[in-house]
Amino acid sequence: MCTTPLRSVWFAVAVCTCIGWCGRAARAEPPAPTETPAEPTAERPVDFDGEIRPLLVERCLVCHGDETMEAGLRLDRKDAALAGGDSGAVITPGDSQASLLFQLAAGLEEGRRMPPEGEGEPLNEEAIALLRRWIDSGASWPDDADAAAQSDHWAYQPIIAPAPPEVTRSDWVRNPIDRFVLARLEAAGLQPSPEADRATLIRRLSLDLLGLPPSPQDVQAFVLDNRPDAYARLVERLLASPHYGERFARHWLDLARYADSDGYEKDRVRPYAWRYRDWVIAALNRDQPFDEFTVEQIAGDLLPNATLEQRVATGFHRNTLTNTEGGVDQEEFRAKANVDRVGTTAAVWLGLTLNCCECHSHKYDPFTQREFYGLFAFFNAAEEKNIPAPYPDEVAAYDTKKAAYDAAHAELVAAADAYRRDKLPARQAEWEASLADRTTSWQVLTPLAVSATSDAELAILDDGSVLASGDSPAEDEYTVRLGTDIAGITGIRLEALSDESLPAHGPGRVNHGNFVLNEITLATTSADAAATSRSQTDQTPADQAPAEASQPAEIPVPFSRAVADFSQQDWDVAGAIDDDPKSGWAVQPQLGRWHEAVFETAEPCGAADGSTLVVRLKFHHGGQHTLGRFRLAVTTQPGPLEADSLPSDVEAALAIAADQRSDEQRTAIRDFYATLDPELAALDEAVAEHAKQEPPYPPTEAQTLVAGD
Repeated sequence: MCTTPLRSVWFAVAVCTCIGWCGRAARAEPPAPTETPAEPTAERPVDFDGEIRPLLVERCLVCHGDETMEAGLRLDRKDAALAGGDSGAVITPGDSQASLLFQLAAGLEEGRRMPPEGEGEPLNEEAIALLRRWIDSGASWPDDADAAAQSDHWAYQPIIAPAPPEVTRSDWVRNPIDRFVLARLEAAGLQPSPEADRATLIRRLSLDLLGLPPSPQDVQAFVLDNRPDAYARLVERLLASPHYGERFARHWLDLARYADSDGYEKDRVRPYAWRYRDWVIAALNRDQPFDEFTVEQIAGDLLPNATLEQRVATGFHRNTLTNTEGGVDQEEFRAKANVDRVGTTAAVWLGLTLNCCECHSHKYDPFTQREFYGLFAFFNAAEEKNIPAPYPDEVAAYDTKKAAYDAAHAELVAAADAYRRDKLPARQAEWEASLADRTTSWQVLTPLAVSATSDAELAILDDGSVLASGDSPAEDEYTVRLGTDIAGITGIRLEALSDESLPAHGPGRVNHGNFVLNEITLATTSADAAATSRSQTDQTPADQAPAEASQPAEIPVPFSRAVADFSQQDWDVAGAIDDDPKSGWAVQPQLGRWHEAVFETAEPCGAADGSTLVVRLKFHHGGQHTLGRFRLAVTTQPGPLEADSLPSDVEAALAIAADQRSDEQRTAIRDFYATLDPELAALDEAVAEHAKQEPPYPPTEAQTLVAGD
C-alpha cells in the first residue's frame, strides 16, 4: 500500500496504481497445437508447451478457458488452474490419482468423465497416460506460459522509483524533479528559461496551489523578502492554507462522482452531502497518507474503534445516483448503485475498466465476470446509513445551550416536585372533604354488546369500559347495548378515558388525542319486546335473513340538557344533542386525561322488569376524531344533573376509609387529584412550555456505507 502523503501524489497516476493488480499479464492467444509428440518415457520428462498445453487447448479450453469457466475452473493460466474451481483444487502435483483433473479425464468414476458426453470424444489411452505422467512428475508449468507478451499498459507496470538522470548543469538543479526537467531540455538542445520575477512567481504558485490569485499585500511581502529560502517559505505557507485542500479536492470529488442532489427525475437535494466533501478537503490539508486515505473511504467503518471522521469517509460510495421517482423498484436501483460502486472502485484505484465484466469476462484484460461479482458481493452486503455527524464547534455550542437549558429546567421541575411533596397532600385532603356535598351517584353498566360501522375493533374491558383499536377511520358510529333492571333513569354519563394505547394517551384516536362527539342518542327496548323479537327470529326460515326481526323495536329517549366537566372553545357538549351535524363536544387542550359528559333525559326511562338501553355515539367530524376509550353509567337522581362526578375507580377508592385503602387506590386518588389542582397545573404547564425550548442536537448528518449484519 502506498503511504506517500497526498501532497506528493499526482492523482491521475497514483490513484490508479497504489493498491495492487499491477504487473498482471494481459491475456494472450495460446499457441496452436503441435503434432502429437512421442510417448514420454521415464528418461524423458513431459514437455508442457509441446505436449500438455496443446492437449488442454484442444480438449479442455472450450469449457474451461477465458470465455467460459464451467464450475469456476480455468485451465489456460497456471495460477487459475492450480487454484482450481468450485470443487477445489483439480491438480495435485506429484499425485495423479488424487488429482480431480486426471480422475475425470480417465473416467475413473462411473458416470463422470471429461469431456462430457456430447462435448467431445473421451481422451485416448495415450493422452491419459501423458496427463498422468505430467502430474506424477510434478505438473511442471512454466511461469511465462500464460501469455505471449506482457502488457505495456501503465496500469500493469510495477511501481518503481526511477533514478534521477545525470545532467550537465547540475548547479541549476535544486531538487530531484529538476533533473528530469533539465535532462529533457538538454536532450532537445534547449536551455532553461530565466527565473521569473517575484510578482510572477507568487502569482503562478498561488494559482497552482490555491486556485486563487495572491493579494497585493502578499505580492509586496514576497517581492521584499530577501531571504535565500523565501520561495520555499512561500510554498510552505500556501500548502498550509485551507484553500489548498479546496483547490485539489475538486479532482478527487470528480472521481467520487460527488453531487449535492440525487440525480434522476426528482433530483432531490442532499442537504448534508457536503460533510463528505469537507472530509476530503481536510484529508488533503492534513497531508494524510494515501493508504489511509484509501482504506477509510472503502471500509472506514470496519477499522477498529472507527472514529466519526473515518465513518464519514465511507461517503465516497454514497455519491451514487438515487432514484426516488414514484413507482420505482428500489431493489433494482440498489443493485445499479452497487454496480456503479464496483466500476468506480476499479477505475479510481486500479486505473482499469471493470464494467465489461458485468456481462462477460473481459476480452482484453485479465478480469473475469466471477471477479466482478466477487467485488459486487462486497458492496452488496453493505448498507446505506445516515449518521449524526456534527462538527466539534457545533457540539460545543449545543453543549453550552443545553447546559443553560438544563439548569433552568431543573429549577422548574424542582418547584413542581416541591409542591407535590410539601403542599399537594394538604390540598388533596381539603378536596376529599369537599366531596361530601356531591349529590349525584352513578351506576356503571357493562355493555352487552358493542359494534362500529367501520372496521374498528371495540373491546369490552373488565371495568365496563370500551376500548377501540385496529382500523382508525375518518368517521364512525358506535352502538352500545346495555342491559339493566333500573327504572326511572334520569341521565346517562359518558366518561372519556385516557389510555396508554391511544395517541397522546387519548381520549381520542387522532394523533394529538382529541375527539369530536357530534351526536349521542338514547333508545330503550322492553324485556317483552326483546323476548318477542327472539321468538320471531327463531321462527324465521333458514333461507331468509332475520336481520330486521333480530332486534326489537327501539323507543327513542330525547335528551333535555347536557353538561361536561370541560368543553373545548366553540365545541360545547350541548352540541352533541342539538341535531346540528356540524357541532359537537371536544376537549382540546385538556388531552391525555379523564373527562365526563352528563346527558339528562327529558323523561325517565327504564323498567324494573328489565330493559335494554341502546346508546349511539356518532363521529362525523372527519380526520379520525373518534373516541378511543369510554364508559357509560346511569343515575336515577332528579335533575338538574351536574358533571361533578369522578372516575369510577377513584369514586370506588374514595368510598373506602383512608386508613384502609390499598396502595393502588391511594395512587388512583392522588393521580386524579393532581389533574385538578390549579397551582400544580400551572407549575406543570411551566415545565411543559419550557421543555419546548430545549435546544435541538445539531442536525448535521453524514451519508455513509456500513458493513451489513
